[in-house]
Amino acid sequence: MSKIIIMGKTLIEKILENKTGNEVKPGDFIEIEPDVALANDITAPLAITEFRKTKKPLFAKDKLILVQDHFVPAKDIRSANQARMLFDFAREYDLKYYFEV
Repeated sequence: MSKIIIMGKTLIEKILENKTGNEVKPGDFIEIEPDVALANDITAPLAITEFRKTKKPLFAKDKLILVQDHFVPAKDIRSANQARMLFDFAREYDLKYYFEV
């Protein structure tokens, strides 16, 4: 005789249900506002470049975290330029959560 094991919700399902107030199951499409957005010295330059193309104002700057931790110190000119882009963006928008590791 085989047992039927019923799994409970995953941690992600529980978190998303808490955010939406609705039941969430795999395959569902949901729309939520993120608690925070984190970018590092590899991902942020791409995001900053695309953001600037939109010409939109930065919303919820208190939810944006920028961390330079992959190329510290900079290994070459390109990584130094990426670091500078994060630094300049953080200063331009007076970001509270900007960190250089």
